[in-house]
Amino acid sequence: MPYLLFENGGYSTIKRSLGFWEVRNIRRGDELMSVHMLLLDSNVSSVFEANVSKARRMN
Repeated sequence: MPYLLFENGGYSTIKRSLGFWEVRNIRRGDELMSVHMLLLDSNVSSVFEANVSKARRMN
């Protein structure tokens, strides 16, 4: 399982990736809409769900 390092200001934490999947819109040519991840912290005390959505361009 891959490990990910997250840094926020003076804090950092290591998370283990339990799952990773993409959400795609097949009606728009298989366009990537978002990425979802299931993460476990390095102390095995919490499970986190992360969602990264596609940024919308402003005209």
